[in-house]
Amino acid sequence: MSDNYLPDGDTPMLTRRQMLCRSALIVAAASLPAGAIAAAPPASVPRVAALEWSAVETLYALGITPVAVSDIRGYHDWVAAPVLPPQVTELGLRTEPNLELLASLSPDLLILPDHSALPVSRLQQIAPVWEYSFREPGETLLNTARDNILQLALRLHRETQAQQFLTGFRQQMAGYRRQLAPMAGKKILMFTLLSPRQVLVLTHDSLFGEVLAATGLECAWQGATSLWGSVIVGTEQLLTCQADIALQFSHHDTSVTTALAGSPLWQQMPFNQQHRRYLLDPVWLYGGLCSALRFAGALARSAGEWHA
Repeated sequence: MSDNYLPDGDTPMLTRRQMLCRSALIVAAASLPAGAIAAAPPASVPRVAALEWSAVETLYALGITPVAVSDIRGYHDWVAAPVLPPQVTELGLRTEPNLELLASLSPDLLILPDHSALPVSRLQQIAPVWEYSFREPGETLLNTARDNILQLALRLHRETQAQQFLTGFRQQMAGYRRQLAPMAGKKILMFTLLSPRQVLVLTHDSLFGEVLAATGLECAWQGATSLWGSVIVGTEQLLTCQADIALQFSHHDTSVTTALAGSPLWQQMPFNQQHRRYLLDPVWLYGGLCSALRFAGALARSAGEWHA
């Protein structure tokens, strides 16, 4: 995506990629002496630079804070968490990071998505590069995000941290599903405002669309989709979307919301007339398991305010 920011249940069958990841973890764990699984993390923490926002949460799952991140201001507006400490270096735009500054940091690894347009051959002159997937053919985004954590864990020798995070993820998601059980089947519209005339709508095959399905809810948007699980449409197209609840993601866009407040079209929206629109804090729409978990938590918290 460009720098304008647009882009416990049954156990599913494992793909070959997932089986390889799990087998590698099992082999690695089996080779350790008794009690090593509970050992402290390695004394030497790898210095990793995240050239895309979703890489930050993959590192977070392994207990690692990146030494540098691209476009930290945009990260605060669109992602917000995990919170970046002040010592993290700003690298500039995600499409044009400052490579000289990056090289001066002497990172051990650079992380970027496999769809990035950045010059990988140039980046490899600075440090080894690990490219991760956002979407794999025939695979869910949640499973792809999980596989990314497992693969990076193997590379950085953080298998224990990965398993601890994934166990916690499964437990928390199961808890959120139980909390949302009374709302099962509710149709949820998910969107964020880009301008008074345009909105970005999340589709059923988005990361959060998968979270809805995993927690017993349904995606209200039945229109077009894309590789990213989102579409940009005219604001008027929300008028005919049949939704029980509308969730609007904030990204410090108060001026746009204010500009729409007096619009007759906005006032006619069923979710506004019925007071069923809820504003959520920033959560990265194209993130990984941390974003998925934060969204599920926001669902569970806001559900207490939903009309029956």
